Amino acid sequence: LHPATGEDVDQQYVCLTLHLMLPYEYPNALPEIVIKNPRGLADQHISSLKQTLADLAANCQGGPMLYELIEKTKESLTQCNLPHGQCMVCLAGFEHGQPFTRTPCYHYFHCQCLLRYVTHCLAQLKLELEEAQRSNVYRHQPKEEQKQVVCPVCRETISHDVQSLDKGEIEDEVIKYKPSAEMRLIQQKMAKLFEVQKRKGGIIDLEEEKNKYLV
Repeated sequence: LHPATGEDVDQQYVCLTLHLMLPYEYPNALPEIVIKNPRGLADQHISSLKQTLADLAANCQGGPMLYELIEKTKESLTQCNLPHGQCMVCLAGFEHGQPFTRTPCYHYFHCQCLLRYVTHCLAQLKLELEEAQRSNVYRHQPKEEQKQVVCPVCRETISHDVQSLDKGEIEDEVIKYKPSAEMRLIQQKMAKLFEVQKRKGGIIDLEEEKNKYLV
């Protein structure tokens, strides 16, 4: 199942497989609800969805419920159509407003991160192709067997429309480090230890060592 995005399948960033196993006594007995192959969904969201579906099935017990369960799942996916997790290139998370994309194998990347990866791969493949052509490696090799750009996670072949990925640079988040009170105490202790070691000659002063040999 996928989010409801009309005909724009490229905007479907999450998905899952919903198994509804019906007992012989259905609908008087509740179906077994199993969620498999979730993509882009947090564990917390999956657990919450399972509970929501179980409650809905209990409320519909004795009557038809399959359509309601499927629609509730699609509604949940539509409301959470932003991948959970990190870009597999820069390992930073995704935020609303940041341009990102997914591969057909449902791995997620910032557009600029995937663009840099694809650009690098294309350059490498070009060099390999030129080298192979000089050594006649590709002369008898079908085009479909020649090397292509692959997903950096699962190594599946991916499409690489460079222009569609070029959506502006990602602004690096500036993180200001603020040491805790405990860390400040550790820093003070280490500073005192440094001075003690320096007085005992245990610390090498690089500038003084350089000046020793100046004439």
